[in-house]
Amino acid sequence: MALQCKRVRSFGPQDALKEVEKVLALSEAERPADLVFLVTCKVSANTRQQVRERCAGEMQCNFWAGTELDEKVKRYADILEEFFNAILSGQQRRGCYAEYGHILKFAIYLLIPLVVGSILILSKDDLLVHPTPTVVAILRTDTPTPTYMFTATSYPVYTPYPTYAPLPTDTPVPPTLTPMSTDMPTPAPPTTTPLPLPTATPIPAPSVDFKVITQRMFSMEENGDNPREGSCGMNHTLYIRVVDINGVPLDGIVVGIDDPAGRRIELTTGEKGPGKAEFPMYGTYVVRVLRVGDRGYISEITRWLDSKQPTIDDLWNGGYCLDRSWEECNELRELGEGYLCYGHYSYEVVFQRQW
Repeated sequence: MALQCKRVRSFGPQDALKEVEKVLALSEAERPADLVFLVTCKVSANTRQQVRERCAGEMQCNFWAGTELDEKVKRYADILEEFFNAILSGQQRRGCYAEYGHILKFAIYLLIPLVVGSILILSKDDLLVHPTPTVVAILRTDTPTPTYMFTATSYPVYTPYPTYAPLPTDTPVPPTLTPMSTDMPTPAPPTTTPLPLPTATPIPAPSVDFKVITQRMFSMEENGDNPREGSCGMNHTLYIRVVDINGVPLDGIVVGIDDPAGRRIELTTGEKGPGKAEFPMYGTYVVRVLRVGDRGYISEITRWLDSKQPTIDDLWNGGYCLDRSWEECNELRELGEGYLCYGHYSYEVVFQRQW
């Protein structure tokens, strides 16, 4: 395995492919089976794809960008205790992973030459944690960091405004009052104007029989998840409730649950409590009200509800991003399985009859 550590502000396809060509130019005996780039900046999906296509059939090429390395380090108890002085309980240690912990511990050692600016080349004898028969080359490309100089700025001395003497004011002359005539005209008697009778305004019929009044993803606490400690609850359920115009639960309402392939599951309310139905989620679905008995209904349809990779807005509002930025959280979401609480998200949907 070969690890290349890059402390750069950007790492695009041209930069990555240039480094890959250097490794592929080695003889087959010297060429590593795996090449991992440890990069301190973000790496786009386009860059990752081009590198993997170039490496196909020659060697395995992967990336550990800043967010991914941070995510991996948090999952290993030995690393948290040795490098971050963390005190973990037995349950917290069981929530961490043991596999590949030696590689991550080695990656921690690589951060030292990144800081001091040296170039480090290690052989198999230097890997005390997990020696391998392959020589490991750690190369680094530095980007000089600009030094900012601050100089004192002279500010003008404050000069108070001069005080001016008030201007003379004229003494107002009181107006001469003219007495009003006491002869007041006699007002004409009021005339009674009949008011028109109110007319009833017709109430338009609703355009649909049922509206979606609630469609939301459960928060991290509601679903029993705790990704900060490396654990996610096992809940991935769609909770459906149907009520009338006054909020009274309605039993016997058939609802349809459709997936992107056009397959449909039908459930009847009342099976899980008054007006309620439940469905275990294994992907993406939309929900609508279908009928009661032989009478069909016109219903609004929910948005797509995804138990594997919810929208970034759902993750942010549900508290799953923790102390990460919006961009870091979205990057973990796009990585898919193995990140955040992939596959374990639940939703609540409520339909209300409009008459």
